Amino acid sequence: MPLTARSTPATSTRASTPLDFDRPLLISAVFVGLVALAASSRLINIAPNVAAVAAAGLLAGALFRSRTLAVCVPICAMLLSDVFIGSYAPLVMAAVYTGLTLPALVGRWLHVRSGPARLLATAVGCSTAFFLLTNLAVWFSGTGVGAPRSLDGLIACYAAAVPFYRLTLMGDVAFTLTLFGAWALLSHAIMARRGLAA
Repeated sequence: MPLTARSTPATSTRASTPLDFDRPLLISAVFVGLVALAASSRLINIAPNVAAVAAAGLLAGALFRSRTLAVCVPICAMLLSDVFIGSYAPLVMAAVYTGLTLPALVGRWLHVRSGPARLLATAVGCSTAFFLLTNLAVWFSGTGVGAPRSLDGLIACYAAAVPFYRLTLMGDVAFTLTLFGAWALLSHAIMARRGLAA
């Protein structure tokens, strides 16, 4: 799989990243940095369900041309951190991993200069999809609140998970705005330095 990232012609209406993403070393450094940040945020355990995994996936989706490379960011971060955290119910684990690939896929429709409103809406949508998918798996697998496999049990399972959803939502929004903001500042600083050097 070639290490390539999204770049668009100057005539494109889509804003491209100002960094040179034809350089494999730079792409590798960004990939490793996002994985390390996302994995370490889980290990630090700021609060239940608060981590940078989804936000890192969103930024990877916005940056990398390769869909596979973008999806590998949250997957590698989860695999790396789960070595230390441990495994849990297989169905729930599969739902968590699947839910965290969504931001990397959705991120392809963002660009690194997306405004706060668009980033906020995307983060909220991804958090909500993650909440619905993972708690459906919790209910179906019989873990968690032990709710019966009925409509009432499903509703009870989702109701019990609302406090965790709030934490996920706040964490995803905060990390998304922070990561995209940091990337914008870094890009601006590098371009300014190149301008001075020219």
